[in-house]
Amino acid sequence: MGDRDRDRDRGRDSDRNRSGYDRDRERERERDRDRGGYRGDRDERSDRDRGRDRDRDRDKDRDYKDRERDSRDRDRDRDRDNLKDRSGDRDRGRGERYDRDVRTESYSDRGRSDASTGAKRDRDGSLLVEDAAAKPREKTAAELAEEEAYRAKVAASLALMEETEEEKAEKAAAARKALLEKAKARRLQEQAAAASAVGPPPEPAAQPAVNGANGHISSKADDTDAVTAPASGLAIDMFSDAPLPAVLLSSDALITKDLFENDDDRIEKKGGIIQTLLGKGNKQSIDEDGPDRLRSNDLHADNWDDAEGYMTCRVGEVLNGRYEVTTAVGKGVFSTVLRCRDSDNGMQVAVKVIRRDPADHMYNTGKKEIAFLQELSDKDPESRKHVIRMLSSFEYKNHLCMVFESMHMNLRELLHRYGKIVGISIMAVKQYAKQMVVALKHLQACRIIHADLKLDNIVVNESKNSIRICDLGSAERWTTEPDITPYRQSRFYRAPEVTLGLNPGYEMDMWSAACCLFELYTGKILFQGSSNNQMIKLYMEVKGPFPKKLIRRAQFAVDHFAEDCETFLYRTKDVVTGMDIIQKMKVLAPSRPILKMLRDARHDDKDEEREKKMASEFADFLNQALVLDPQHRMSAGDALKHAFLVNDS
Repeated sequence: MGDRDRDRDRGRDSDRNRSGYDRDRERERERDRDRGGYRGDRDERSDRDRGRDRDRDRDKDRDYKDRERDSRDRDRDRDRDNLKDRSGDRDRGRGERYDRDVRTESYSDRGRSDASTGAKRDRDGSLLVEDAAAKPREKTAAELAEEEAYRAKVAASLALMEETEEEKAEKAAAARKALLEKAKARRLQEQAAAASAVGPPPEPAAQPAVNGANGHISSKADDTDAVTAPASGLAIDMFSDAPLPAVLLSSDALITKDLFENDDDRIEKKGGIIQTLLGKGNKQSIDEDGPDRLRSNDLHADNWDDAEGYMTCRVGEVLNGRYEVTTAVGKGVFSTVLRCRDSDNGMQVAVKVIRRDPADHMYNTGKKEIAFLQELSDKDPESRKHVIRMLSSFEYKNHLCMVFESMHMNLRELLHRYGKIVGISIMAVKQYAKQMVVALKHLQACRIIHADLKLDNIVVNESKNSIRICDLGSAERWTTEPDITPYRQSRFYRAPEVTLGLNPGYEMDMWSAACCLFELYTGKILFQGSSNNQMIKLYMEVKGPFPKKLIRRAQFAVDHFAEDCETFLYRTKDVVTGMDIIQKMKVLAPSRPILKMLRDARHDDKDEEREKKMASEFADFLNQALVLDPQHRMSAGDALKHAFLVNDS
């Protein structure tokens, strides 16, 4: 009913405004007629008067529309206020009911409380003081005990705050001494129990004999006695000859990380102090009796291997009765490397301990590596071919061990220490390149393919003027029908014939060597792809498109090229959906020439002209060593005749 009245009032106001507007217009017309008659009868007005009339009519129309809009706004505000008033009335009624319920509940609670305490209240609900004072409530035993405990706690806190620094140090020393005594007693009990269970110690075994002239040692003696060196702190120097504290060198010892391992490699790096290594699930901790002892919670029953098959040993332990462990150098997927002292001649050697696996796959791989190393050593009696020299081999605690000449560091560490980001001098690169090519030619003469050449597998002596190619665990004998796999070699140093599925040969080692030399000079990785598909894209950015004949022979070409053998299928993933995206592209010319990348490398050489000339020769050397077709790639023999290695400039 109220809405109908408002509509009627609104219509009446609108009619009234409209009638007033019409009335004003009529008055204006009459006034114009009268003014025209006083001045004389005019049939036409001037253009200026007509323009003024139009402006006046427009203003009046605008005023009328403004009044209509104001009227509508007032009606809307009035309706909104009425709605708020009705809502407020409902909320007010609801609030009054809530207050009434709360007061009722409060009165009920107060009545229950008074009934339990026996207190009395006046008519207005106030507590009678004389009744409350007359009957005070007694505290229970639990409340009294709680107050007493709180007072004692506060007193102890105050006493602790007043305690001096000397008293705190004395208490800490006493607690530490108690822990050490407790640990020592427990260790003595364990030793006594072990001695009673094992019985008297056996007689020491005789020294194993050396087999022939090759210096190989064959022994399976259970030499479990550990020689312990005096504790002298926990700081490790990976290349120091000084003895270290006797700690357990398990798979979690200090290692040097290989950033460019094979796809299946998992190598971890720890901090700069000796702590347990070999990672996942095999946590070691320092025992209570000091830093000389570490305990492992996940060793095999024979207490020689950890859960992952790596041999555990102590610093100071003598391997095979001859090689005393001084420190751990590194750990890879197949083995760990220990730095030892040869007790026969006092020389430092490196002992490579092969990891054990249930199928003996790593053991058989180690045997194959020993055969390759022995063959290379026999054909290089003067050790001038820059391949690591194996001194002997033996078995210890069911682990295959190889003894090598001790080297200072690998080229990855050398680049990181002396040429990070900017690389090393071109003269040093030239010297290393010549020695590297000599080693590759020696491997080719023995019909051996290294198949994993990278900076991590090339070591340098302490003077840093001579290198050795090492780690032949992935090496294989050259054959006309090899196994085709896309994951041979480390990815950043992987040759195109491996990526595309062609027969691998000696040329793959030349490709890897060229990648290593580029990285030494510039400090940057030449092909840093995350997959084989991206590696092929990077190949073409540096060397241009692949020959069609090469793509037609490749077994994995269908994964990377279209049927025309020209269109490259670049595979990526959508960052949002994770779906595979295939982009078709054609590479017509290299976009990253090697010479330009070499010149962009910054080197502070005094003779700039000499540096530019050697850089041009080096770029030509790399271009010939990085030919996409392995049949046209430069061989090791041709590399030794190249101007970059022959010229003395």
